[in-house]
Amino acid sequence: MNRLFETSGKGLFALHAGSADDGDAVDALFDLIGEREDIRFAMQDSGPRPSTARTLSALASARLDRLSDQSARGLVLTSATSSVVVERFDWSRPVLDEGRSPNDVVKSVARERRVPCFDFARLMRELGLEFGEAALFQVDGVHLSLAGRLVLFGAVFKGLTGDMPALESLAADLAEGWSQAGTDEALSASDLPGFARRAAQMIGAMD
Repeated sequence: MNRLFETSGKGLFALHAGSADDGDAVDALFDLIGEREDIRFAMQDSGPRPSTARTLSALASARLDRLSDQSARGLVLTSATSSVVVERFDWSRPVLDEGRSPNDVVKSVARERRVPCFDFARLMRELGLEFGEAALFQVDGVHLSLAGRLVLFGAVFKGLTGDMPALESLAADLAEGWSQAGTDEALSASDLPGFARRAAQMIGAMD
């Protein structure tokens, strides 16, 4: 992601904080912030989730409080998975003790902490309807494909800066290396610029 920031010409550095319950691994990432004034964070969790809204809310709040204590600014993203993923990974399903989904809980915490939130899960659902989920996720349905990562970069860039990156031209550069490497992806290298154009339109239309 940071290499893509460099390609876009933006002097940004972002920590993609990962799971709210990864414990020491996430804390170690936060320790890397140090004295950097250009640091931004993008917090997202696609791993196994707590079974109650209260526990999930507490975990997300603790992470955001830690970042606030270090004067870091950033973005919370909702977490996308494909529709075939087993229940314990699927953030679109309700939390067991109430009707809200885990993504609803995370959005609520972001509002309470006044941290910008981007509904990445909604964006990926809409793109999945147009291009198929296989274009966006690896076979496990959780980790993103190369095209999915391009969408993630666009969402984080928009969420952190308010601007849209030039995804189409960036995709054209990526497609050349993609083609040369013979990467096995559901979306072909020749389809990538058109996909990026549509993704940029959808990202730009989101609040």
